[in-house]
Order: sequence, then structure tokens, then C-alpha cells
Amino acid sequence: MEVVRYASPYPDLRSQQAYPYTLRFDLAEAEPEVDLVSEFEGIENVIVHKAAPAFIQEIYDNLPEPMQKCLTGMHGARVRMHFIAGVARYRISYLMASLVLFDIFGIGLEQPNKLKVLYIMNNNVGIETFYQHLTRTFRIWNFTDEQLDSVLNIMRLYPLDGEVHDIVTTDLVDELVTSENANRDKSLHQFALRTLEQNQDPQQYRELKQLLASVADGTRLGEGDFAKTKTNMKKLYRDTFNGFSGVVVTTPVGASPLLVRESFKPDTIIVDEAATMDEATLSIVITSERQKFICLNTTFTYI
Repeated sequence: MEVVRYASPYPDLRSQQAYPYTLRFDLAEAEPEVDLVSEFEGIENVIVHKAAPAFIQEIYDNLPEPMQKCLTGMHGARVRMHFIAGVARYRISYLMASLVLFDIFGIGLEQPNKLKVLYIMNNNVGIETFYQHLTRTFRIWNFTDEQLDSVLNIMRLYPLDGEVHDIVTTDLVDELVTSENANRDKSLHQFALRTLEQNQDPQQYRELKQLLASVADGTRLGEGDFAKTKTNMKKLYRDTFNGFSGVVVTTPVGASPLLVRESFKPDTIIVDEAATMDEATLSIVITSERQKFICLNTTFTYI
């Protein structure tokens, strides 16, 4: 009898084994402990070898001991999930910024790791708050705008349907960055426009450029052109996600669309406030294709 599989993409065996453990936290249902630190060369160089660039090593060495233990606990993760418990709210963003920093630059400032991080917040307010905290922390560490625009990109990702609808109903291309739909600074729109501007193949986005140019004078798209623009924008978004490295900050709704899951393959998934994590969020976590490392913040002790 053929088994009907509704999930797309269908979760692999590892994800299927992780699911019952996350429901009951029964160690009998968990795979043997996994040393996640060893899977991240930069983090291992900071935590184990203590051989990172001086200012990065100093950041780790100056972390309070409980916060250091939050990271060293990655040596013994169950079902490839590491739960961080008991960190004060104002320290969580700093700890996560440190984790990202160690992974990207732990081997050396001249050899940054092109890391892809998916950071899931409860709501859009959380997106804004975390984005501001993360950006401010990196600036305190004296990272330049050029560095923040290369390996330390931070993207706000809002629900995709709203993003696509907004871009095809905006009169002027220049207004795409300041639309009322959301704060466009460092949004998917901005990174998509950068992809469009930097593209060297005149044929790749030819139709999209023509469609956008047709509304530059305020002309409204007809029904057929509206559908074409949506299709072309989704292609541009896929290309943007494929080429993106850095942190994508979003909500479970923002991370759920098939377009996002197929085109953005995170190395690390971080879920904020895992104590309130619902099944929809859990499915995003355990079905991640790479599933190298998953870190969940919570004020409750799970393990």
C-alpha cells in the first residue's frame, strides 16, 4: 500500500525521531548525545581551543560563567537540539549575538564563515526588538557598515504574501524600501532590490524590470501583468535567499512558506521563547534539511 506523504519536503528519519522527544522529553526516545560544538569550527576554536582572534576570545572569556555554560552545554545535545534555560531577557540577545560572532569569525577575521541563521521570534514586535539589539551589539564591537553588509547581514522577514502583494501594488520602485507594510530597512525587499541591481545577466530579470518600469509613472498593473509580476518577484526572492548569508529574523508565519523553506537552508535555527513553542514552529525546526545545530532559548528548564 502506497503511503501518502503530505509534508513538503517530507521530514527525514532524523526529524521523525526528534518529534516524539520534543513532545515528552523522554531520554529513552532520544538519540545519543551529539557534540554540536565540534560541528562548528569557529565556535570550537573559541570555546575549546581558545585560539580565536584576541577581541573575540576576550568577549567569550568575559561572559559570566552561567552564560559560558549555556554555550558549552552544546557538547551534549539531544536530537540535535540545545536548550538554553534561565538567561535573563536582556542577556539573551547578547548571548545569541556572541554565538553568531564566534561561528562567523572564530577562525579568523580574514576568513569569515558564510553562515546562514534563521532566528524565529513570537511576533513582529520581537523582530524589530531583536534586530535593533543585534545591530547595536555588533556596532559596539566596532563592526563597520561594510562588514554588516557582507557576512553580518541581518534581514527582517515578514509574511511573504504581504511582501509580494506590496511590491506589485507600489507605484514607484524607490518606494519599495519605505512602504507602509513594514520597516523596509534590512527587509527582504531591500535585499531583493540589491540582488536585482547587482545582477550582471541582462536577460535574467528582464521581464521583471520591464514590469516595474511600467508602473514608474503611476500606471496600475493590469490583471495579467499583476500575476506576471508576482511570479517574477517570487523568483527574485528565491535567488535572494539562495545567495543570502547572515541572520534572517522572522516569525513562524514568516518562516513557513514553501518558497522560504526551499530556498533558505539555515545552518543554525534559533527559536526565541521555546516555552511557548507551538507545533507549527516545532515543524520548522525539526524538518530543517541541514539540521546541524538548533538552539532554543527559554526561561524554563527542559533538560
